[in-house]
Amino acid sequence: MRATVIGVKRMSGIGKESGKNFDFAQVEILRPMEVSSTPKFTLVGYGYETSRIDLSLESLDRFRDVRFPATLELIVDTVPGRQGLRSVVTGFRPVDVKAA
Repeated sequence: MRATVIGVKRMSGIGKESGKNFDFAQVEILRPMEVSSTPKFTLVGYGYETSRIDLSLESLDRFRDVRFPATLELIVDTVPGRQGLRSVVTGFRPVDVKAA
């Protein structure tokens, strides 16, 4: 999946309400604004918006030397989660933007 990646982050701690430990990472990307229209809701926009995709904790340090924003080919796997299958970024390949 080719994307403009603007950053990666890891968050860990203890939930305020649940008191349970959490530890997860995410990739933040830019994606084109999607126009949406239903009888009860309309969204019109131009440009880009941000989206987050889960990132495997083992892959976080691979992004250490990336100069953001960066166009990358994200390697995405589907893994079981608490609420069914979910997509997780497990790595990336640089994209030669000039050749693309």
